[in-house]
Order: sequence, then C-alpha cells, then structure tokens
Amino acid sequence: MQTRLYGEEGTIDVHLEDFAVFHDGESYRFIIHHAQSDRPWLNNLLARFVGKAWKIPALPQFSSQIELLAELFKANPPALEKID
Repeated sequence: MQTRLYGEEGTIDVHLEDFAVFHDGESYRFIIHHAQSDRPWLNNLLARFVGKAWKIPALPQFSSQIELLAELFKANPPALEKID
C-alpha cells in the first residue's frame, strides 16, 4: 500500500506479506509474518508488530465479518508455528 502523511511531499510504501486472521479457540487473532517499508523509522516500528498474534476485540455486531475475514485470510498450519 502507499500512503502520504500530512506535511510529507512523497508517498510511503508499505508491503505486508504472509499475514492471516485465525481463531485460536478463544478469540480471533491477526498476525503479520513479514512487513517492510521504504522508510527506516517505519521498518523499526513494523518490527515490533511482526510475528506477534494480535487479539481482535470481540464485537458481537461484527462477528460474521470477522468470521469471513478469518476464512479469506486463513493461515496455513506452518505459518501458525512461527507465532511468538
């Protein structure tokens, strides 16, 4: 994806690869296995998110949408083994 921050002249490129939404038995989680940007400061920030499974808050009004996302972006079993 590309974005432009307020006050910046150029766009920032961000690449997310090998990401998934999955159910761990208790809640839905989102994980990114690889992310990079064309900005060093953003690479440092992204490094804090890569490899961690982030809990998606349970919001009953969005349960069917989260279930659909989990189906569309399901993780392969080897990808789940990389979770910190």
